[in-house]
Amino acid sequence: MPPTDPVRTELWTQQDAARGYTELARRCEALFATLGRLAPQLGSDAATVAVATLARRLGRHSAAWAALVPESVLLEDARASAQEAPPVGDGIDAALAAVDALRVDLERFLTRSSDVADADARALARAVLGDIDASWAELRPSTTGSAGR
Repeated sequence: MPPTDPVRTELWTQQDAARGYTELARRCEALFATLGRLAPQLGSDAATVAVATLARRLGRHSAAWAALVPESVLLEDARASAQEAPPVGDGIDAALAAVDALRVDLERFLTRSSDVADADARALARAVLGDIDASWAELRPSTTGSAGR
């Protein structure tokens, strides 16, 4: 059964795609770097594995988002206007909050994008959400308490 996405509320334009895909690539890259740096510092083996796995997957997704960015000269301004990734902060709690924020933005993207024109990006968004979910079950319980702080 295909995934059920929320009902689209606004149209997603090619300018939005150029800017949005660039921003998602940057955010995944920032989380890749932060989680990769934090993984060896965590107190439990389960947390280390979960964080390192999520970091690696987000690094792969960053490259996939970057590959989807339209390269048209007409969209140069849209790409240039893409925001840099917000700073993630130190510690596992800040990293988990940044992953939560990425999740919200990906779900919002699924409400705005086109089933046809943005099919590859929508599949990628679902893959990122799936990887977050796969790591979340291991990551959340492993990082509670004082480990990793």
